[in-house]
Amino acid sequence: DPRPSLAKLGIPILWVLGDDDRNVPTQLTIERLQSLRKGHDFTWAVIHSTHALLELPSGLYGSLPRSHGFADGLYTSIGAWLREKGIVR
Repeated sequence: DPRPSLAKLGIPILWVLGDDDRNVPTQLTIERLQSLRKGHDFTWAVIHSTHALLELPSGLYGSLPRSHGFADGLYTSIGAWLREKGIVR
């Protein structure tokens, strides 16, 4: 259970979650993060992808050879968060 460790964090954190994650339930992850959010700078973004954050044609790792790379929205989500935090312009 990572909650005690996450509750101790004092740094801004961005979680990028896939809407078709078959390893870790996205909605449950968001619910857990919401319960820890008070007093923390926790942000999450949900993009159309699997757990790997890759574009997988079938949604399964077996289609990895046909992948075109990281899922749409990954870099824009990270970039927007970095700009919001003043880390980059």
